Amino acid sequence: MFVTDAAINIAPDLECKVSIVQNAIDLARALGVEQPKVGILSAVETVTPSIPSTLDAAILSKMAERGQITGGLVDGPLAMDNAVDAGAARTKGLTGMVAGRADILGRAEHGSGQHDRQGADIPGPCRGCGDRDGGAGAGDPDEPGR
Repeated sequence: MFVTDAAINIAPDLECKVSIVQNAIDLARALGVEQPKVGILSAVETVTPSIPSTLDAAILSKMAERGQITGGLVDGPLAMDNAVDAGAARTKGLTGMVAGRADILGRAEHGSGQHDRQGADIPGPCRGCGDRDGGAGAGDPDEPGR
């Protein structure tokens, strides 16, 4: 599992988020994931106008549908549990190829990225990826495999 840009870009605009997601997809593909599934995280899994991160997540998803982000599947907004746990996704009635099966956790705002890196129980090995310059983050040196 990969986690995008959890703390490098504190308040990225939509253009930056597109670059982050595309870079994460490109990295995952280079590392052998044929069609990476990107779950764009937010506090809730519904588009909620009063929560801007849900709007960005929905926009990123639509951009991927229209070929503006390529090489992977993008869906959001998704809460952390229903991005990585198929049972949680089913409980919430979420369908699609990404919910509960995300290979990449993308964040639509800084808070969700900090949650990923500072205490979420992310299953399996986790790598940071997708910074604005296209490089891969090294993750936390004190947490092997993260």
